[in-house]
Amino acid sequence: MNVADRDDFIVATLKLRKLFPEDDAVLERTRRVSNRDFDPHAATEYLSRWETVEPLAELL
Repeated sequence: MNVADRDDFIVATLKLRKLFPEDDAVLERTRRVSNRDFDPHAATEYLSRWETVEPLAELL
Protein backbone atom coordinates (compact mmCIF):
# COMPACT_ATOMS: atom_id res chain seq x y z
CA MET A 1 0.00 0.00 0.00
CA ASN A 2 1.36 3.39 -0.95
CA VAL A 3 0.00 6.40 0.91
CA ALA A 4 1.10 9.78 -0.35
CA ASP A 5 0.39 13.47 -0.20
CA ARG A 6 0.79 15.28 -3.53
CA ASP A 7 2.84 18.01 -1.79
CA ASP A 8 5.23 15.56 -0.14
CA PHE A 9 8.48 16.35 -1.95
CA ILE A 10 10.04 13.05 -0.81
CA VAL A 11 7.46 11.02 -2.74
CA ALA A 12 9.12 10.12 -6.02
CA THR A 13 5.91 9.10 -7.73
CA LEU A 14 2.38 8.06 -6.91
CA LYS A 15 2.83 5.05 -9.18
CA LEU A 16 5.26 2.64 -7.53
CA ARG A 17 5.16 0.21 -10.47
CA LYS A 18 7.10 2.79 -12.48
CA LEU A 19 9.97 2.58 -9.99
CA PHE A 20 9.85 -1.21 -9.56
CA PRO A 21 8.43 -2.65 -12.81
CA GLU A 22 9.88 -6.14 -12.29
CA ASP A 23 8.88 -6.57 -8.64
CA ASP A 24 5.66 -8.56 -8.26
CA ALA A 25 5.44 -7.57 -4.58
CA VAL A 26 4.69 -3.97 -5.56
CA LEU A 27 0.99 -3.46 -6.03
CA GLU A 28 -0.44 -0.59 -8.01
CA ARG A 29 -2.50 0.77 -5.17
CA THR A 30 -2.03 4.30 -3.90
CA ARG A 31 -4.15 6.15 -1.40
CA ARG A 32 -3.86 9.90 -1.57
CA VAL A 33 -4.06 11.95 1.58
CA SER A 34 -4.08 15.66 2.27
CA ASN A 35 -1.64 16.48 5.04
CA ARG A 36 -1.15 19.98 6.38
CA ASP A 37 0.68 22.31 4.02
CA PHE A 38 3.57 23.22 6.32
CA ASP A 39 4.88 19.64 6.68
CA PRO A 40 3.27 17.20 4.25
CA HIS A 41 6.02 14.58 4.81
CA ALA A 42 5.63 14.32 8.59
CA ALA A 43 4.93 10.82 9.87
CA THR A 44 2.49 12.23 12.42
CA GLU A 45 0.48 13.71 9.56
CA TYR A 46 0.34 10.39 7.70
CA LEU A 47 -0.52 8.45 10.86
CA SER A 48 -3.39 10.80 11.64
CA ARG A 49 -5.11 9.84 8.36
CA TRP A 50 -7.52 6.92 8.08
CA GLU A 51 -6.05 6.04 4.66
CA THR A 52 -2.81 5.15 6.45
CA VAL A 53 -4.21 3.62 9.62
CA GLU A 54 -6.80 1.32 8.03
CA PRO A 55 -4.35 -1.01 6.20
CA LEU A 56 -2.12 -1.12 9.30
CA ALA A 57 -5.09 -2.03 11.50
CA GLU A 58 -6.04 -4.83 9.11
CA LEU A 59 -2.53 -6.30 9.36
CA LEU A 60 -2.46 -6.13 13.14
